[in-house]
Amino acid sequence: MHAARREGREGWEGWEGGAAYASSFLKRFWMDTS
Repeated sequence: MHAARREGREGWEGWEGGAAYASSFLKRFWMDTS
């Protein structure tokens, strides 16, 4: 149970990091086009 919880937490952090990266990329693209 402990290991599964740790894996889930790491997966969530990875997803959050990916979302932040995509958000900053889209924001930069939007500012470049407008």
